[in-house]
Amino acid sequence: MKRLLLLSALLLLSACGEEAPVNVSGKTADASSPHETQTVKATVMHFREAEPGIEPYTSRMIVTPDFLRMDEGRDEGDYLLYDRRTRGIHSVTHEDRTVLDIPFHEVGITPPYALERVKKQSVDEAAPTVGGRKPVQQKDFVNARLCMETVSAPGLLDDARKALREYREALAGEQARNLYKTPKELQDPCMLSNLIFHPGKGLEEGFPLYERNEAGATRELLDFERDKAVSTALFELPKGYRHYQIQVQPGKEAPVQASETPEAKEAGAPAPAPAPSK
Repeated sequence: MKRLLLLSALLLLSACGEEAPVNVSGKTADASSPHETQTVKATVMHFREAEPGIEPYTSRMIVTPDFLRMDEGRDEGDYLLYDRRTRGIHSVTHEDRTVLDIPFHEVGITPPYALERVKKQSVDEAAPTVGGRKPVQQKDFVNARLCMETVSAPGLLDDARKALREYREALAGEQARNLYKTPKELQDPCMLSNLIFHPGKGLEEGFPLYERNEAGATRELLDFERDKAVSTALFELPKGYRHYQIQVQPGKEAPVQASETPEAKEAGAPAPAPAPSK
């Protein structure tokens, strides 16, 4: 599975320089059991994503009041699950039967240097309306560098906008905990702003129709459907998989290994694997 952009950034940070017991969110299902027949109404969105050096690919986002799921459009594929109730993140990989658990943490650090953010917005009056409103183009500059470009539709998919912002803010806490693993010369203003200190940028006006970051990675909304009935099984974590977390040891420069969660130990899972990298 191609890495979702924001999760891959986290794993890159954790590999640079290369709740007790853990509160696992979501219901747990037996991976070998038939799909649940229960359904829940959700907002389903499809995207076209592109990164430099990688063929463009499609992705899917499913939002309910309790969950945000990101995948490549296949129910049976790998997926990322964000629990909006606990603010925990879980990345499921079927090939090695693992779940990376990321409990919620506030951003507990300050920037290593001053970050001056300047937001510039414009409206193209000639552009067609989306949801009855003109799209807003926003450019985010940090320390005079263009770090993010977005085109959003005010009022469009507002709950999805909130869910995506919640997820990015939750991920920022883990990014902050792992920042010490990134060489200081790589801690540039855009990385620090986009991933840690201003994770909600581009989500102030409405849901993004288009996003582009400073590295050239883009995501474009292709279509969406509100109130679609989807299986509740999509928001469950597979039973019998090994759960682990990225170990954080502030002040140490050497790479560290992922720690095994208590749940995995109780299940008699094998020894933890090294922290994943992109």
